[in-house]
Amino acid sequence: MDVFEAMAARRSVRRYADRPVEQDKLAMVVETANRAPVAGDFQVTVIQNRSLLEEINTAARVYMRDCGNSYLQGRIKLPGYEPLYRAPVLALFSAPDGPNCEANSAAAAVNVTLAATAAGLGSCYVVTPVWGLSIAPELTRRLDLPDGYKPRAGVLLGYADGNAFTRERAAADNIRYII
Repeated sequence: MDVFEAMAARRSVRRYADRPVEQDKLAMVVETANRAPVAGDFQVTVIQNRSLLEEINTAARVYMRDCGNSYLQGRIKLPGYEPLYRAPVLALFSAPDGPNCEANSAAAAVNVTLAATAAGLGSCYVVTPVWGLSIAPELTRRLDLPDGYKPRAGVLLGYADGNAFTRERAAADNIRYII
């Protein structure tokens, strides 16, 4: 699958099979973060521990419930909704404060989503775990991030098991050429 095919096939997966991702495949996919166009440092923390994933999911639920954002509060009220969609892997992208911290993390995360698609895995770019961790400093400390680094973005990874909680993507009319 070439990059254009991967971009066309990539979808945000919001339901994962109860099946672990093979370590060699996971390593190959996550390593693509280091080939992203970045202008600064970032860290990828690959979380597979089911208990820790549940704690991050719970923190994200609390954040969504209490944040005051009506969209997030509506999502969390959907029957069966879980912010981490029961994915077996969360790749968490962290970076120190700086002018490019979010851009670096996002660029690395996008590489991972495209590599996951090419490798036959489902993925979903997420920020709800970041928000959940922002209200759970004790949980963030357990991630053993480098000094000064903060979670910025995440990618859920695993084998797709159908999909849930999807929204239809509207046709885009957002590209302009100036010649």
